[in-house]
Amino acid sequence: MTQTNSSTAVPSGLTCGGTVTYNRTTGNETISSGTYNNLSIGDGSAGRTQTLGGAVTVTSDLTINATSTFSVSSSNYQVNIEGNWINNGAAFAANSGTVVFDGTSTQDISGATATDFNSLTLSNSSGLTLSSDENINGTLTLTTGKVTLGTSNLVFGTAAAPVAGILNASNMVLASGSGQVRKLMSSNGSFAF
Repeated sequence: MTQTNSSTAVPSGLTCGGTVTYNRTTGNETISSGTYNNLSIGDGSAGRTQTLGGAVTVTSDLTINATSTFSVSSSNYQVNIEGNWINNGAAFAANSGTVVFDGTSTQDISGATATDFNSLTLSNSSGLTLSSDENINGTLTLTTGKVTLGTSNLVFGTAAAPVAGILNASNMVLASGSGQVRKLMSSNGSFAF
C-alpha cells in the first residue's frame, strides 16, 4: 500500500500487512496510528516531512528514505519496533519521544544517516546491534537485552541521562569491536553511564 497526496488516508488504528509507504510528493504528510508490518517513509523528495498522527507499532522493518524527515510530532508519539530500523533519510525528529525495540530476535539499527534518538528503550532479550553510529539525547533504558556496538559508536548527547534499567550481564552495552560509547560534554566534568 502506498500513501500519496492523491490517496485516501490510511485509517487510524488499522493493522496493515505487507509494506506501507508514505510518500506524498507535495507537502507534508501525517502517518496514521496503528500497526504496520513494514513501514517505509518518504520517496526521496527533498523537504518532505512525514509526522506521526499517533503511536505506531512496526512488526518488521521501519525505513526512512533519502532526504525525508520522520517526526514523532510535538505530541511525542511512541514508536514500537519489532524488526530493524533503517535510516537513509535526512533526519529523525525525535523531539521528546521514545523508540522501543521490543522484538523477539536480534534487531539492528543501520542506514546511511545516524539517527538522533531522544529516548531509546531495549526490551528484547535477543538484543540490538548497531550497524552505524547512533546518538541518544535523552535516556537509554535497558529493560532486557544487550546493545552490541561492533564497529559503530553510541554517542550520548550533552543533555543525555545516565543509562536506566537494571544493568547486569544480560542487560548492558557491549563494545565487542572497535565501537565506543561516547559522551558529549558542554564543559569539563565527568559522567557516570
